[in-house]
Amino acid sequence: MFSILLVIKSFRGAKINIMILGLTGGFGCGKSSVLSFFKTAGWQTCNTDDICAELYEQQDVELIKQLHEHWQDKVFYSNGKVNKAAIAEIVFNNDSELQWLCSVLYPLIEKKTKSLIEKNADKNFIVEVPMLFESEWDKIFDKTVTVWTDSETQKERLLAKGFTIDDINKRNSKQLPNDEKLQRADFGLMNNGDLKILQQQCNKLINSIKENK
Repeated sequence: MFSILLVIKSFRGAKINIMILGLTGGFGCGKSSVLSFFKTAGWQTCNTDDICAELYEQQDVELIKQLHEHWQDKVFYSNGKVNKAAIAEIVFNNDSELQWLCSVLYPLIEKKTKSLIEKNADKNFIVEVPMLFESEWDKIFDKTVTVWTDSETQKERLLAKGFTIDDINKRNSKQLPNDEKLQRADFGLMNNGDLKILQQQCNKLINSIKENK
């Protein structure tokens, strides 16, 4: 995949000094909170999970066709709407099915993500991608950010939200360990404390980026 930043510059016809970040982190580590802090600071934001949900809800023609060809009626309600719970049950129990779904979804999500960035080509942008390194999306951003939480704190938060240990283990098994995500990123944010501490780290990172452009 090629650089989003280069694509945007070619559409503008002139170089503008902006930054496009890819944000990732483990399940329940605080990615959404980081995204909201950047938004408050004036950055444009995008969540690829939300884009995926929109593709399902809006019955994207290309996606629906491929889902039906692959799984027939197993992942659809009687009214024709996509049954996301049925899809999750399949892919989190079968690696090959997860790989197939990613091969279908990622190009569609990438297309919509690039479109959003192109529409805001003069603004700093941060994109939340849960499986950023696993999908090799890190290659299309200027820099990457990982929000990190230790495994026990992560587990406690998810249990409090109603997830079971089985849910947590299945989802974690499909992603890189939190420590590895942190090691691969250009920037790391620690989220074992309260949200005020996380926000302070975000503000420090935002200011550092602004000063070093």
